[in-house]
Amino acid sequence: MSNPTLIFSSVPSGRFPQSGKDLVVKNLPLPDGEGVLVRIQLASLDPFLRSQLRDPSSAWTYTPALPVGEPLCTSAVGTVVRSDAVHDLPIGETVWLARVPLAQYVILEVSIAANRRLVVPIGGRVKGYSLDAGHWLGVLGVPGLTGFAGLYECGRPKPGETIFVSSAAGTVGLTVAYFSKRDGLRVVGSAGSIDKVDWLRQTGLFDDAFVFDRQDSHVTGESMLRRAAPEGLDIHFASVGGSQLRAAAACMKVHGRIVVCDAIDEYGNIGGADDEPGCDTAPVSLWLWQPVVYKRLTISGFLITDLAGKYMATFQQQMHEGIEKDGGLPRIAPLHVVRGLEKAAEAFGDLFRCGKVMGKLLVQLSES
Repeated sequence: MSNPTLIFSSVPSGRFPQSGKDLVVKNLPLPDGEGVLVRIQLASLDPFLRSQLRDPSSAWTYTPALPVGEPLCTSAVGTVVRSDAVHDLPIGETVWLARVPLAQYVILEVSIAANRRLVVPIGGRVKGYSLDAGHWLGVLGVPGLTGFAGLYECGRPKPGETIFVSSAAGTVGLTVAYFSKRDGLRVVGSAGSIDKVDWLRQTGLFDDAFVFDRQDSHVTGESMLRRAAPEGLDIHFASVGGSQLRAAAACMKVHGRIVVCDAIDEYGNIGGADDEPGCDTAPVSLWLWQPVVYKRLTISGFLITDLAGKYMATFQQQMHEGIEKDGGLPRIAPLHVVRGLEKAAEAFGDLFRCGKVMGKLLVQLSES
């Protein structure tokens, strides 16, 4: 059986991998043998995958470099089509999979298929609410857990405080806004296009929102933030870095908290390449450390791998309570679905282009 698979074929020379050059689709033979065979329905495309597409000798990140010639790996949702060895995964079961090749089919060894941290059966309904399977890769999955855990572990929100969420239309940012608003905070968000900002305002989760394009300067961002939060920021949940982080640092209150989830604006610098203008190249010491000292700020970075065990049960419980009440966050959160592996590389680059992707980016490989 032929198995179309997305392969990492060369290190990108610019900010984004190029379809047909850096990421290519190859038909690989599907090996015979034992194991659970899963047909992938939806696969997740996440910004952190860009950090793996680099020369192994380049700057270290928290994920190892992916060897050239290997398939891109990600989380996915699929359907069990063969289950000879593991009887508690019946044929037809829909499962969430951790870190599998981005391919039409995957074969799970018996030991992996039995590990409920790596392979999780998922239902399509919660207390009468029908759920799109894609949400298990978004607000109900690792991205949602990332926003939840980072907010409470590092942000320590209190009612009446003001939080600024960058990349607020993304899954992580939307989750942060959802729980912040529930807890009585004033929520300000930024996004990369006017359409996204209009949508943010319609969700009811944001007290204010504005467009922040990658080419906007920190001066522009600071002026917009001061209008949106004239009394200053207690928390900044940072997923972008660059000029947005610089603007937020200038607007923080004394004893404010900056939660560093990601730095998407800096991904082009992996390996030393950046083919677009807009990166803030000023020495960090000139604009970040002074506010940190003068305002006694706390900056906390985190990895969800460190916090998942601590927050998973609470996250799932509170998400389900929201769904049972009124549909919760899945009722609001959009899914941005592209169809076919051939579209995956181009769509992956869109993650880093302001305004191109609304919500969780997924690749559809088969029907449910």
